[in-house]
Amino acid sequence: MWIVAQVYDRRPVGPDHVRCLRYAEDEEERGMTRDELLALIAETRERQSELDNVEVKSARKGTPRRLYESLSAFANRTGGGVLLFGLDEERSFEVVGVGDAQRLQEEISSLAASEMEPALRPEFTVETIEGRTVVAVEAQEVSPELRPCYYKPAGLQKGSYIRVGNTNRQMTDYEIFGYVSARTQPTFDEEPVRDTTMEDLDRAALEEYLARLRRTRPQAAYLNAPFEKVLRQLRIAREAEGVLRPTLAGLLVFGKYPQAPESSSGSHGFFGFWISPRSLTGAAAEHPWQRLPPCPHLLATYAARLIPRHSPDHQKPPNKIHGSTRSVRKTAPRD
Repeated sequence: MWIVAQVYDRRPVGPDHVRCLRYAEDEEERGMTRDELLALIAETRERQSELDNVEVKSARKGTPRRLYESLSAFANRTGGGVLLFGLDEERSFEVVGVGDAQRLQEEISSLAASEMEPALRPEFTVETIEGRTVVAVEAQEVSPELRPCYYKPAGLQKGSYIRVGNTNRQMTDYEIFGYVSARTQPTFDEEPVRDTTMEDLDRAALEEYLARLRRTRPQAAYLNAPFEKVLRQLRIAREAEGVLRPTLAGLLVFGKYPQAPESSSGSHGFFGFWISPRSLTGAAAEHPWQRLPPCPHLLATYAARLIPRHSPDHQKPPNKIHGSTRSVRKTAPRD
């Protein structure tokens, strides 16, 4: 099997365009070849301009600042882009070489992995060109459902960039909304959970739920199918290697001890807040899945404790203010 991977351009091949393709049998090579790098430098010099997918930095005196703008813009661009270090734009793109190639790679790798969301894994190519070191950094595009890629310290609104011509521009709120609203619905909760069986589901809770569905949806013929087929239809269970197993959603909602298969720390995350056994029982549990119920009961319990605290009629508990010679008891005023 042959894999064709475009290195830095999506434009059609023509007499005025250089388009480098990389071929590999069975496994795609990482990083561009020396010939591809030379072709990229030649095209940049010929045009005397950065390209829409190529940005040039000299990096003679260290790693340039604000590289997150370029990483974000290329990651949000179809086809990605290349950061080319070691050329001087002000000297007609002359090869001047980078100051410290090793440190440059380390700092870009750290920036891409730790400060970009989602994390990026750029590919590096280091070559000696005209007696000087040139570094090419290929920033791959992120999948549409993960865009926009942004600089975490600045946040989504101020850290998202897009490539416009040969420049990086901060995304507008409308552009960000367009990306976010176009994201597909995640389906990880429909995946079967390993090391579980149908015995891990609460049969009585399932029967009660299905009976309620039949009452509220009398025209839904699929609810009268055999029990296991109904569970497949509702994505409560799915087959994995020929064995019917609970899905993540099915286990969390109808599991007898839903935390047991994957529990190690005893804390359980949900979008918007974090729950641990201590918040419900007041003490850490050695085996928390033996105490915590399925998610609907767990959330109801947590909400029952959380909502009254934010109620307008909620009275704060008295606070003690300790002084050097006396103790004053301060109580919240009543309405």
